[in-house]
Amino acid sequence: MIETTGEIPEPRSGHQAVTVLDKMYIMGGWNTVKQYDDMYILDYPTLTWTKPETACGPDSWGPARWNFSAISIFAVPYWKVFLFGGNSGELDVDRPQGTYQNDIQVLECTPEDPEWSRPDTVGVMPTPRADSEIVYYNDTGKVRL
Repeated sequence: MIETTGEIPEPRSGHQAVTVLDKMYIMGGWNTVKQYDDMYILDYPTLTWTKPETACGPDSWGPARWNFSAISIFAVPYWKVFLFGGNSGELDVDRPQGTYQNDIQVLECTPEDPEWSRPDTVGVMPTPRADSEIVYYNDTGKVRL
């Protein structure tokens, strides 16, 4: 068990965690009561959590979601985190899993203030889904679901 400081994320499941250099990025998830559209960053050298407000909320990478895919990839000039799909929305008898998503979003991991974007895509989008794997092929520069 390690001790951390800063703004510690609430306990959750269905989130994603990726590492970029000396930081871990925690995104989304849910706790059976609340769905999250937030992001926290753990700085490994100082063991300090931060919550960058510009990278949280429905105007960044929302809607809140869980069971999505995420992967970090080295790019120039900054690392990027690619996010795909997941579960979102209200849970009820007719939709116990909520609504499946099929959007792609990218986090530019700048040292000062990480920022999400929704890139234009070409071709046929994958069907909406959750709990899928995402793989990056370094030799071709492609991401596959």
